[in-house]
Amino acid sequence: MIGVEIAECRLDQARRNERARTARRERRKQGRPEPDGCDDGFAFIAGYTPGGAPYGGGQDVADAACEQALAWRRVMEEMDEDRDLPF
Repeated sequence: MIGVEIAECRLDQARRNERARTARRERRKQGRPEPDGCDDGFAFIAGYTPGGAPYGGGQDVADAACEQALAWRRVMEEMDEDRDLPF
């Protein structure tokens, strides 16, 4: 490519993602429902099982992580406001 080496496992994952996306698009065009257990409920896909099934976190996990990050940001901002630095 342009001098960037990409691990074969990453390429395989990208190929699986693209095949799944294409198949899903075709099913939607034909008006067929998604297979059982496949609701695209992932907020992120962390990886794939050896059989090719995706695993990751749902929207609830992403929302909780976002809330936690915002809470930490508020705590850090409060700490900065409370600090009286002599310099």
